[in-house]
Amino acid sequence: MTYADKDQLIADYIPGAKSTNEIAAVERILEGVSAFVDSYCRRPSGYFSPSPDEPTMKRVRGEGHHFLRLPIHVFGSVTEVRTSYGALIKPENYYESEKNGWLYATEDGIYPEASFDLCSPDTWADGQIFKVTAR
Repeated sequence: MTYADKDQLIADYIPGAKSTNEIAAVERILEGVSAFVDSYCRRPSGYFSPSPDEPTMKRVRGEGHHFLRLPIHVFGSVTEVRTSYGALIKPENYYESEKNGWLYATEDGIYPEASFDLCSPDTWADGQIFKVTAR
């Protein structure tokens, strides 16, 4: 698994690489650099693979803070947040931090109109499961 596209790399930066040997050398270099990145970062092979094109749903447990820690995802790709009961949390009630990708409750809180107390106006309920869809 390489972390760069060989053909795009050649087209953009090494347009003179035309022979089979040169193209094979570029491919070997990409494989070596990708393996080094995995080793240096102490991650399993393919950890830094490109994100999928389609968003997937992950379950995230609230910790009772004004933020919800999300797993690794593409920043800005959060398309939906729901409670474990299926209630949609409106996008105007949270925002994603550019710094760490976590979701933060807005001043209005997560459930301003809720009659049940899953979380207080400025926190993601401790132990509550939230379903977050993102890439």
